[in-house]
Amino acid sequence: MLVITRRTGESFSFQLEHLDPNLTLAELFGEEMEMRVTLLNINGGQARVGIEAPQDITILRAELEDSYYAGLENSHHDSSPAIAK
Repeated sequence: MLVITRRTGESFSFQLEHLDPNLTLAELFGEEMEMRVTLLNINGGQARVGIEAPQDITILRAELEDSYYAGLENSHHDSSPAIAK
């Protein structure tokens, strides 16, 4: 389980760049692929969120999305991985 803390107004996203964007949710998250998001704790303006997802789904804090996509773009030009999962 990945545990992240988010403050009011902050977000995270699931990156599924390797999948067909035309898939329906039923096709994407059929019986074989399960994701679970659990609110673990709320303290003041912060919430701790636990996320369980298959390893091939990347979970990013919103503030890291730009660097993630830059790393993907660079990895197409370089054989060494720029982003670790």
